[in-house]
Amino acid sequence: MDPAWVVADEYWALAAIALFMPVRQLETAGLAFFFFRFWDICKIFPADWAEKLPAPWGILLDDVVAMLYTTLCLWLIA
Repeated sequence: MDPAWVVADEYWALAAIALFMPVRQLETAGLAFFFFRFWDICKIFPADWAEKLPAPWGILLDDVVAMLYTTLCLWLIA
């Protein structure tokens, strides 16, 4: 579980989504935020595995997995 004071990894992951899926509309940004939070909370494989890695890798990599799942969802919707 991430420490409560660590939020930089979430900001980075949300910003990185725009590298893979340009966010040009407010609705897309809202969907990106919704999907990212959903995948970050669910922690399905491999995020559950990544989260168990020693800090700081586990803290960062579970958000990278959520970012990739979010990007995939946005691609499928587009």
